[in-house]
Amino acid sequence: MEGGVQLDFVVEENLYFNQVNLRGLMEPPSEASAAAAMQIQLGEVYRKEKLDAAIVRLQDILKEEGLYQAKVTVETQVHEENHQIDVIVHVSPG
Repeated sequence: MEGGVQLDFVVEENLYFNQVNLRGLMEPPSEASAAAAMQIQLGEVYRKEKLDAAIVRLQDILKEEGLYQAKVTVETQVHEENHQIDVIVHVSPG
């Protein structure tokens, strides 16, 4: 295009938090307390940094309950058809 302007759009697909499942958690804390501590809002845009911060908050609440050796691992399942992501958090109390 002579004398024209070319405009390229670079986009990134957003994924949205769909479910957060906690597996292996034994009270205390309750599953509701642990999920609340993570501060992940369903329907919110997924960012790895947000998930990493949520895991740190979960580890903090586990330590507050005396579970100093608890191990936390995370897996994600992407649902591309509806742009959603499930988060499965495995807790081993230690």
